[in-house]
Amino acid sequence: MLQKLLAAILSLPLGASLHAGQIQGQITDEQGDGLKGVLVCLSAPDAAEGECLRTGLTNRSGTYTFSSVGETRTYIVKVLTGTALRTRKADPYPNYTWEPVTHKVKLARTGDEITGIDFTGTFNFSNFQAEFELRGDDFPELYNYDLANDYVFLKVYTADPVNSEQNLIFLGQVADISKLFIEASLPLSATELIYEVYSAAAPDPVIVSISASSISPDTGTGGIYVSAPNTSTGTIDLSGTIETSDGNDVCAMVLASGKHTFSCFPNGYLSLIDLSRERNGAVKLQIYAEGFKPFIVNLTEPGQQQVAITASGSCLDYNQMAPPGKHPESAGQWIHVTGKTLVGEDQFTPICAMVLANGQYMFSCGGSGDYALHVPLDSNGQVKLQVYADGFAPTILYLDEFNANNTLYMARASECR
Repeated sequence: MLQKLLAAILSLPLGASLHAGQIQGQITDEQGDGLKGVLVCLSAPDAAEGECLRTGLTNRSGTYTFSSVGETRTYIVKVLTGTALRTRKADPYPNYTWEPVTHKVKLARTGDEITGIDFTGTFNFSNFQAEFELRGDDFPELYNYDLANDYVFLKVYTADPVNSEQNLIFLGQVADISKLFIEASLPLSATELIYEVYSAAAPDPVIVSISASSISPDTGTGGIYVSAPNTSTGTIDLSGTIETSDGNDVCAMVLASGKHTFSCFPNGYLSLIDLSRERNGAVKLQIYAEGFKPFIVNLTEPGQQQVAITASGSCLDYNQMAPPGKHPESAGQWIHVTGKTLVGEDQFTPICAMVLANGQYMFSCGGSGDYALHVPLDSNGQVKLQVYADGFAPTILYLDEFNANNTLYMARASECR
């Protein structure tokens, strides 16, 4: 028997291995922590969407392994999401995006062991930007039913235009229209809101579609609606649109009572809720947009507040920096971005500013203008650094991991033509 085994081994072609190849990688979040239960697909380059030669799940450390990969060929490795995943298992990370989207892996020789085929998962906050409220009067069909004596159910959802998925917002019985209140967030990709009314007395449901643009509060042209203070908390809500004087919607950074949002989802629309007021009962609203003068106003009374920002023209540029390099191989890595925010005119006086970089932010208000952030690099291995301060033009710069420490000099709004 031993002689037969030795003969079989010696008969293998020169250079062959007794075991086949292996492909291994790790899937982590932005902080580098492993993500368990992610389904990974190993496929041919010309495979259809969701068609896999092999699939594997990540373990507690986020590691996956495809062992006994026999053929010397090119493979595609990717994380399964959406419709490609639905027939196999529930998606444990439905709101994550993956970087990179795919890896191309080539086994040049039988027995190759390839490691480092890694992915980074990022929570996609853009799916939850536009907050909205719906009340009974937004569903006029409900008035056609005898709610006191009939079982009437309401279902509200958005439809994903790509995968035709239903994102459920509300499902429940309606017994009193006056008490119906729905508060939720509208996914950025949604173009319409759909609701269905079911009744035990009617054989067919009523199905109605509403344009997503009509869900935002109707505040008129370039206006912010200030709610009356909450009777129990004293807080107020803001909602509306930011426009130029000629009616063009503006994507801006909006700051109020320590909270911030971007009027970019859809363009020009903003919503901030539960804002605390200062001792005088006011809320200081600050609006900053690249290429526009800062708009600062103290909101003291409920009702409509006109907001029309004006172009700043050209501003003095005190920051002479070389353009950042593109380093896609560094995408997803976290780096430290540090520096100071100073007045450009004297290059000495510190500024209390909001510093925002690739989704992370802080205030440089400690008296020295210092800021320090730990941020992920984008797909180009870069950081978009944005600095906003009362009385100054917005400063927006792009950095890479090799010039992450900078003193930023800001131009006063009065220095812009």
